[in-house]
Amino acid sequence: GQETGQVLLSVETGSPADRAELILGDMMVGFEGHPVRRMDGLIPLLSGEAVGKSATIRVLRAGRVEERAIVVGERAARGR
Repeated sequence: GQETGQVLLSVETGSPADRAELILGDMMVGFEGHPVRRMDGLIPLLSGEAVGKSATIRVLRAGRVEERAIVVGERAARGR
């Protein structure tokens, strides 16, 4: 079936995504065995006790799903 997920719209240099060699346009489809369909479902998985720990993510790139290790980072505060 067709994968659904969260497309990476930016990857900051030095960020956890950059260190995991993710690139603009990759679609995150899984995090630690959980499907990722929307960002609001991913945020709770990336907070609290997960910060600083290694996790396995599934990424769709060029029609293929790849597994990558990533270290969960602190979420940047957003201005209002």
